[in-house]
Amino acid sequence: MKKQLKYYISLFVIVVAGLTSCEFLELDPTNEFERDDYYKDRNQADMALAGVYSKLAELYKEHMSIWLSAGTDEFLHNKLASSTRGSEISKFNYNAFNTDIKRIWTMSFTLISRTNDLIYNLEGRDTIAYMTLEQRQAMIGEALTLRAFSYLNLVRMFEYVPVRTLPFVDIAEDNGDLHLKSQEPQVVYNQIIEDLSAATGMLPDEPYAFGRVSKSVAHGLLARAYLHLAGVRVNGGVVGVEECYSQVVKHCNAVIESGRHSLLDDYSEVFLNQIQEVQDNREIMWEVVFKFTTERDLGGFIGNYNGPKVGGEVNDDPEGNPLVYITATLNQLYGAEYEETPGLNPDERHGWNSIPYNINFKDGAYSFPGDISNKLRWYGGKWRRVQKVVSGTNASGDDVYTARVLESGAINKWRTSINYPLLRYADVLLMKAEAVNQLYGPTLDAIDNINAVRLRAGAATVQELLASEGLALTQEQLFEVIKDERSRELCFEGLRRFDLVRWGTLVEAMKEQNTLIVNHPDYDPAKDEFLTYPGNAVEERHNVFPIPNDEITLNKNVQQHPLWK
Repeated sequence: MKKQLKYYISLFVIVVAGLTSCEFLELDPTNEFERDDYYKDRNQADMALAGVYSKLAELYKEHMSIWLSAGTDEFLHNKLASSTRGSEISKFNYNAFNTDIKRIWTMSFTLISRTNDLIYNLEGRDTIAYMTLEQRQAMIGEALTLRAFSYLNLVRMFEYVPVRTLPFVDIAEDNGDLHLKSQEPQVVYNQIIEDLSAATGMLPDEPYAFGRVSKSVAHGLLARAYLHLAGVRVNGGVVGVEECYSQVVKHCNAVIESGRHSLLDDYSEVFLNQIQEVQDNREIMWEVVFKFTTERDLGGFIGNYNGPKVGGEVNDDPEGNPLVYITATLNQLYGAEYEETPGLNPDERHGWNSIPYNINFKDGAYSFPGDISNKLRWYGGKWRRVQKVVSGTNASGDDVYTARVLESGAINKWRTSINYPLLRYADVLLMKAEAVNQLYGPTLDAIDNINAVRLRAGAATVQELLASEGLALTQEQLFEVIKDERSRELCFEGLRRFDLVRWGTLVEAMKEQNTLIVNHPDYDPAKDEFLTYPGNAVEERHNVFPIPNDEITLNKNVQQHPLWK
């Protein structure tokens, strides 16, 4: 016999009819109502969907954004910072009892549970007041995309995970429905592909609100899923590596040929839009929306923990408390540690992605004590809260600097309203280039996509870059260019660790980084040794994360990953 689980779902007390895109994503669950009283009209369905997006924001305000970028060859944890947040993940010093890993697992499955409930109810009701069939299908497509996105994160982190597509409605007394077994990675990828493929036929060309998904986003995520399925950990599964790359090209082309997305003219504008709350989905196709106001804190830590150091005095100063440094590897990728490579144009991305100075604020004024001489201590600048600007010259003719606060709206010492990118058009171009090169070698199609990204940054073409190094344009050399280019363009955007794992180079990359660090002219073993902790600790098992011990204790059908037994 089965017993009915008294199921509750979060409901929002704010009426959503007529809300703007920003307001939709600011909804916050405050009360609970039984399912029988829910999903009766479009307002309630909108509230449920907003509850899914709110869990996404919770995941990305620091865990999936900052800590998965740290501990790579792009970012390293700042041991000198007072906070230890994320340090175990960043230093490869974690196990199945790590609280940050547990939070990622729990929040991800909570998000999935909310999507399952939404899909179940939207598909299962004959009518929903004030909602057309087209609107209902689009909302189901959004839920499918969000579920697939969560499973894509989970399978890339843990590989063997349970797959649930139904809500907790009826639970058998033996808890058989509650305690699902872990599935092989291929099974998880099959569900991801099934969900996203269905979503492409349901979603609108333009999202219903900024920060929500569209048809192009589903195609872009399908390209990402197939690219990782082709990686060395899964090796194409039953689909096969070649077919995976063909699917990457297909879905990237769907985005490109839609004509709805393009590269912005200026690299810095991409991130200034996020800092200044400009709603523009031409290049950033999908982003997590954060919003801090004096009445409600729905902010994140983007630009605070992963930006430059900025002193502050009161709670409404745009303080920066960086917990990460950019790496010697990333410095080197731009050429001669951000100095112009002889014979080539300098890469404009270096000036935006790095901050080589501290910013002080005291007595109502900003000051700059000078550049940071140790290049191993430079900060990430992609989401800077404050910009250094020239205000004039002194009697000696030297530049005098002041600062401009870039954020708009209410400002808080700790929280920011800076958004975080989940899918960029530049990534689509680079994914296609990689897949085309793997299928056909260094064709003009592959090269043109890379050059589009590089030329936007003022950098040399692929041909000029390889010629300057005396290298031939081969499939292998172009693959190396693509791997480097993904870091130059997409650094700090939560992609690098997953890229290194799918290429099978995580351990190698971290070891090579250690060599760069200890041979760096600014390296001081007495002060900088902590920068080598990740490279010293990394092992083969760190290609995956351990399944949280609490999950294994509660669910006997879930087994620990073989690398962590």
